[in-house]
Amino acid sequence: MPHQRIRIGIDGREFTQQKTGIARIFGPAFKELCRLRPEWEFFLFGNQRTVPPFEANHLTFIRLPERVTFWWDQVTLVHYLKREKIDVFLSPYYKIPFASPCPAIPIVHDLIYLSSDHYRSPRYFFYRPLFHVMGYLYAHRSRMILTDSFYSQNMIIRFFNVPRE
Repeated sequence: MPHQRIRIGIDGREFTQQKTGIARIFGPAFKELCRLRPEWEFFLFGNQRTVPPFEANHLTFIRLPERVTFWWDQVTLVHYLKREKIDVFLSPYYKIPFASPCPAIPIVHDLIYLSSDHYRSPRYFFYRPLFHVMGYLYAHRSRMILTDSFYSQNMIIRFFNVPRE
């Protein structure tokens, strides 16, 4: 029986000329996923700074200009997820579009913005509560949350009151 043709959308903005930590971790995993699932279609959504990390016959890169990040996340991306009939959206960090027309899955590597003393400084007085509220909303809007450590898993459960499973 042939595999179903699934359309996977990926937020690719971490793939820039300056390698970010997320790109260093997520890039090889994404490439391996493409290799293992040639029957799936992948759509990498990026902005004006995005450099696709590799090419594949079943990978389409879509460049969407980004002027205001929140607008890109919550309006522009949602429009293109609908337009491309994406089945599942994967974000390599905690942000997802709230109005995603498909199941959205963030990958949360850490909650440093909530757990680090650095973010308790006066400079982050207004941002820290915002990070917590937005993280909570993203977590509860997600179909599932992926993480790469038990420590982060426990922090996600504690900070955002989500079930372990």
